[in-house]
Formats: sequence, C-alpha cells, structure tokens
Amino acid sequence: MKAFMAEMNENWNERQRGLKEKEKREENVALYSVENMKKDYRLKKQRLHVELWLKEIEKLEDAKLADSDISVGDDIQRLIDSCSEMERWTLWVAVKISCDVCYSAVQSSG
Repeated sequence: MKAFMAEMNENWNERQRGLKEKEKREENVALYSVENMKKDYRLKKQRLHVELWLKEIEKLEDAKLADSDISVGDDIQRLIDSCSEMERWTLWVAVKISCDVCYSAVQSSG
C-alpha cells in the first residue's frame, strides 16, 4: 500500500511539474507573440518620432534665439518707447521700487 501511495504521489508531482512547465512555455509564447511584437514596435516607433520632433523643435527655437539680434536692453527700450507718459512714469516707479527692495535685501543680509 505504501509503495502504491508513493508511486501515486510521484506521478502527481510529475504531472504538476509538467503543468507548471507548460504554463511557463505558454507565457513565454504569449510574451513573444506577433501581436505583442507589433505593439512593441509601434510604441518604439512612436517614441522615436516624438524624440525627433522634440529635437527639431529645439533646433528651431535655438535658431530663433541665434537669429534675433535684439538684446534685453533693446527690448526694454522698445517697451519704454511704446508707452505713454503715464505708463512710463508707472514703469519707472515700479522699477525704482524693485531696485530699492533688492538693495535693502542686500544690505540686510550683509
């Protein structure tokens, strides 16, 4: 009887191992299926296109910055020239207050 039970247990264990190995093989097959490979390829292709577009956008922005001969001082001068007298006075006050605040902050920290 013991021999029969031992043989049954051994057969049962072998069948369980066989089922587990079969499941693993099926998982590996599903991992490398044609559909999954198509999806992976499509995603990689999309990522590549996004990266290329981002590089192209960066190049365009760099070209815009390099082509512009206007410095920051020229921008400020154009802003002042386009303002009315009242706006100029308001702008001057705002700049003065900002400078005073920065100066006092430097004085208090030093």
